[in-house]
Amino acid sequence: MEMGKRLVSGRALGWAILAFVPLVIQAQPDEAKLSLRTANGQTTFHIGERIPIRLTFSSPNDWGFQFLPLIRGRGDEFDCNQFEVVPATGWSDPMAMYFKQDFIRNIHGWSLQPMLKSKPVTAVLDLNQWVRFDQAGDYTVKVTSHCISNGNVPGSYSLSENIELHIIPATPEWQEKEITSIKYNLDLHFDPETESEDGETYVSQSVRRIPAHAIAWARLQYLATPAAIDELTSRLTGENYNDDEICSIGLESLPDALRETAVASMNKRILDPYFPISKRFFSTLSFLHVTPGSDKESIRKQREAIKPVIWLKIFTAAKKKEINAQAQTVQTLLYYGSYLQNPLVKAKMRILSKEYAGLIDPAKH
Repeated sequence: MEMGKRLVSGRALGWAILAFVPLVIQAQPDEAKLSLRTANGQTTFHIGERIPIRLTFSSPNDWGFQFLPLIRGRGDEFDCNQFEVVPATGWSDPMAMYFKQDFIRNIHGWSLQPMLKSKPVTAVLDLNQWVRFDQAGDYTVKVTSHCISNGNVPGSYSLSENIELHIIPATPEWQEKEITSIKYNLDLHFDPETESEDGETYVSQSVRRIPAHAIAWARLQYLATPAAIDELTSRLTGENYNDDEICSIGLESLPDALRETAVASMNKRILDPYFPISKRFFSTLSFLHVTPGSDKESIRKQREAIKPVIWLKIFTAAKKKEINAQAQTVQTLLYYGSYLQNPLVKAKMRILSKEYAGLIDPAKH
């Protein structure tokens, strides 16, 4: 009897376990989903045209998934997306050499945010930051995102989705129309009286124009034409950090064939008596002298080798600059000259300190 009882009890326990297993499985979170499309539904783009893509993450419940608090562009602490393109030719990574350099990435320790079934998470990114289409054709772009977590280590959960794009040649007419529109929207930010609406205040008008202004900067960064290059170099003035960053990255990520065009445009700015030479300008110009395809150590050596040449060229031009442009240019020369070991630069630094003593800001040195 005891044996029978034990068998019955064991069988009952077995059924109890089997009955409980489906409940445990059911309690596990279903898969989150990723949908991918262009931000405006467009699938045909010109070479050099901004390609905004919309990533939408959805959760099947309110407890199984978390997401990064910000999903932004390439290179920052929330860079959580990877891109693959088929076919393997006709496109390139515009920032491959840029990211070979050593950059300090700020980590703020943000907490993951809970995802709700009723509130999908949406992010709009410019595909151009990862992929530059160099030839017309049909492409399949696969996005693999690590922006969502299922409670494990952040980045260990991934979602993938594809999008089909048709790339067409950029005609001279389209490029001219594009740069005209870009310049118009960039200048609107500084001319709030233009095309004001009835009853609109200065503040409301500025707020309305901020999106168009920001998009215009992105369009300029990716256009990659001689006219766009001239616009980028003309706006790399040191007045605004965000604008300078866009201009610098736009120039440093140009196709190889346009790097000499960018150098020529920047040399023109050096000779312009009204153009101030900033530290970011100097740094960008040194990077543009690097041979495409160089590795990290070669990039460092080439930049260090060209800096004295750039310094001396700017030193010569500084004498003919207008006083305000001259003041910022002198600060840049002092900054770089303080650690360049070139003997001629050291000699010119002594001259610089005497001739421009009134323009030197002691707080910066």
